[in-house]
Amino acid sequence: MDLNEEFLQDTMKQLESSFDEVSKLKFTLLDTAMDQIAYVFEVDEEGNSMIKDISKDEIKEIYSALQNDMIPLFEEFQYAEGLEKIRGWEKLLKENLE
Repeated sequence: MDLNEEFLQDTMKQLESSFDEVSKLKFTLLDTAMDQIAYVFEVDEEGNSMIKDISKDEIKEIYSALQNDMIPLFEEFQYAEGLEKIRGWEKLLKENLE
């Protein structure tokens, strides 16, 4: 193996490592986005969540944010775990609009 080939292989390993780090950071940032509204769906000791105490207009606003902002973003970055959680929230919001 010549010096150039070794240099290229080392560079590729470093880039792969950097890519892995960026991928982890991407999911952390997406989790942070979810944290901004997760409190609405948290259940207390009595089994109640804040969603029961907010107005229909607020529920519509949250639902719109999920539909127009979060779901497309999570689909784009193929974050299945986050999408699953958001779809669950989406279902709860629909139930509370009916």
